[in-house]
Amino acid sequence: MIKPTYKVDAFDVLTIAKEAGYEEFLEEVDYIAPLFWPEDFMNDCYKSLSIDSDYYEEICEDIEGCEDEDEMKELVAKKVIIEALRKYCFDNGIKTDVVLVDVSW
Repeated sequence: MIKPTYKVDAFDVLTIAKEAGYEEFLEEVDYIAPLFWPEDFMNDCYKSLSIDSDYYEEICEDIEGCEDEDEMKELVAKKVIIEALRKYCFDNGIKTDVVLVDVSW
């Protein structure tokens, strides 16, 4: 079965995560493109962001093994963003494993 893909603005992703109660983990994040796709994005494009359980679990495992403080902050930010998007989709009856993020600036 093919699941639809939904699109969201990069700044709305942060809004969703902050409104879900994760604002304290996102204090240093003002734009998600460099967080998820460092050096692999440009203006006027969409990036595919997986929100499936496998990717979420992979991030959780990376957090457990992380010893670098800066890397840990980035991983936690990724985790809470994915968690917030997963919850948002579930709460709104959206059945998808991938969100297209508009990373235009």
